[in-house]
Amino acid sequence: MSKLLVIAGPLSGYSLELLRSVARAWPCTVHVIHEPLPASIGFSHEQVRFEDFECLNWAEATSREIATFIRRCDPDAVLIHGTRPARAIALALAILSRSVPTLFVSDANIYDLVSQRGRLLPRLAVYRALFSRVPIALSLGLSNELALRLLGARNIVPLPAYAIDYAALERAREQAPAFSSAERQLVIVARQIEVKNLAAAIEAVSSDPELREGLMLSFVGDGPLRPSLEALARRLRVKTRFLGALPRPQVGAALAHADGLLLPSNCEPWGIVVCEALGMGIPVIASPAVGAATSLAGQTGAIVVARSPSEPDLAEALRDFLRKSDQLTAAARSSAPRIRQLYALPDVAARLAGLLEELARGKPVST
Repeated sequence: MSKLLVIAGPLSGYSLELLRSVARAWPCTVHVIHEPLPASIGFSHEQVRFEDFECLNWAEATSREIATFIRRCDPDAVLIHGTRPARAIALALAILSRSVPTLFVSDANIYDLVSQRGRLLPRLAVYRALFSRVPIALSLGLSNELALRLLGARNIVPLPAYAIDYAALERAREQAPAFSSAERQLVIVARQIEVKNLAAAIEAVSSDPELREGLMLSFVGDGPLRPSLEALARRLRVKTRFLGALPRPQVGAALAHADGLLLPSNCEPWGIVVCEALGMGIPVIASPAVGAATSLAGQTGAIVVARSPSEPDLAEALRDFLRKSDQLTAAARSSAPRIRQLYALPDVAARLAGLLEELARGKPVST
């Protein structure tokens, strides 16, 4: 049986389910060097299981322990998630033969790179050094591909490392009771922290009587800002529901009867919930920081991208959504099969397993 080594920062349930599916399709054993999800900023709902993988927490391990783990794994292929586990990546590249195929995955997007120009040169140096040794990167979509090209990736394969179990979302949707309301229902799926820009979304709705009377916001997620967001919504008389953190499949229930998904983030390298919503035929309103939204807007015609994450620009995007909601919904339903083809868990796992198997056999990759 083949062996796959994964080196990553915190891994979500999305990534772990994809790895399990790949392990069945290749087949291979999976060895993971990772960092646990932080418990303090709204990840309490994320149920991650590692019992079927051999794992090492690089944040608590010595360099010797990491090196021993890598040698014991003796992988047939390596999958690197981001540059956060720099020490583990450096050790793996030093220990393993260049003949071991190595793939790189990152959710970096071009908006983030351009917006943070002060960090660009140091990041370029790190990534150029990485890509001199790791020739293949996997792309989530256009914004991610543009970022990877700017950072120096040589070969980019359009294959998302985030995949979605649409069947589970549909089961949850079928079981969800209808929510009766005269207002348009917008769901926001996000941890309630500053970078998600949720206060600006509430303020945007409150800024216009048409929006305040015509929209209801349902918040899925939790975090330290929840009390202040609830107080802000009450003070500004914005119709809201705070549903708390939900397990990933239950996002389907939250989206079941939604008229749209709203994602107003200041920074959102990808935003997989955009792909979840589009795959369920639900249109999206998002800030330009959301990588999935900017990548898929032209492809689907079902996304309103605000000019910026500011309150006035979010308000204008919401007005645009109200004016075009029937058209956007029709476009979302029409494009849903294509989105599922791109991001559905079984399809992505089969493609990734096939790529890893070909590389392990020494076959060149086509980009």
